[in-house]
Formats: sequence, C-alpha cells, structure tokens
Amino acid sequence: MSNITMSRPAGAAILRKLTNPLYDSTVLQGGVAINNMQFFRLPIGANMPVTAVAKTEADTNLTQAGQMGTPQMFDLEGFCFEHLMNDATSGTITDAQNIANVEALYGQAVYNFFFGQQRPWLQLPLRQIPTGPFLTGDAGMGDVGNADMCIYLGMGKATVDSIYNFTVGKKAIRVHSAEPFNATVTYPNAAITPTAGLNYRMRTYMIGSLYAAL
Repeated sequence: MSNITMSRPAGAAILRKLTNPLYDSTVLQGGVAINNMQFFRLPIGANMPVTAVAKTEADTNLTQAGQMGTPQMFDLEGFCFEHLMNDATSGTITDAQNIANVEALYGQAVYNFFFGQQRPWLQLPLRQIPTGPFLTGDAGMGDVGNADMCIYLGMGKATVDSIYNFTVGKKAIRVHSAEPFNATVTYPNAAITPTAGLNYRMRTYMIGSLYAAL
C-alpha cells in the first residue's frame, strides 16, 4: 500500500462576464435637512432609509453590505445618476418648488466614490455625473388657485451610453471580490431641505461588466 497521498487543489470557480451594472437607491425625506446620501452600503433585505421598507431588486442589486460576494468581481467603466419624485404624502408641489428642489439637489452637491473608507478615488460636482439628455416619466399638470402645479416629473433618466468615464487608458478598473467600495453625495456648503410632504428617490449606477459564477 502506498504511503503517498495524492491531492490537488479545488478548481477555481468559472465566472461569466455580464454587461450588468451595479446599482443602488436611497430616499430623501421632504422637510428634513440632508447633509449626505450614501450608496452601496445597504444590500437587498436591509431597510430603505425613510420608508423603512426592505430593499428589493427594484432598489439595488447589491447582496452584501459595501462589497460583492466571492467569487464575483466587476470591471468599472463609469457612473450614472438619476432622481425621481415619489411618495408624496401631503399637499401639492408647484413648478417653482420642484425647480428649487432640483437646484438644491444638484447645485452644491459633490459625488464621491471610494475604495475602502477614507480616500475618495473620484470626487467632482454631481452635475458632472450624467443623468440622461431628456425629461422622462409621467407628468401631471394642473391649476390650483391660479398656481401652476407639477404633480410628478422625473428628470434625466440615466442611460448606459451617457456615463462619466472612469477608465484609465481605456481600460476598466477592476473591483475585486470582498473589496470594500461605496459612493456618497455630500453637501459641504450647507444641508438641503426638500419640500415637506415630498420624498425623492435617488439612484446611482456603476456601469461596467459583472463577473458572476456559473
């Protein structure tokens, strides 16, 4: 009987390359001062801020907090950003209020992307993160007491062909399995306060290729 034991390492997982973005959402509450928004920190199943409803695939495709699971990885090419008004709880919002809200959301906002927790690897005004070239969504217009009213309007749907390019030498940046990452939108000059009774849903996309196990 041989005293030699033969062994071999377990085979590596086979990964499939998919043109699938990573995305995440948050909700801003009207009437409440906002200093920052955080993305890619709360995975599916965690409670969405403000609404306290568990996040689903409609909100994010992140399955772990602040990172991808093993053996996933992601080739990051760029970013998109979009916002929608939703969950109006009281009263109405005028055109002027909506314009003021959008200006506040974007005017002094800074978009930050992090590998790890400290150093931002991308930092620039939010206006430079593309939101799409057109108005989109259902719009309801009315007249209440001679004041124009906009019930709902989604501005600037993000598209994969309109992104902030994050490649280096035309090569995507690799995000590895279990590597921490996150994005924030901050308001360094002053907090913003959207119109009371109206919530805004904010969503950001990491555009690129997802590698997932077969």
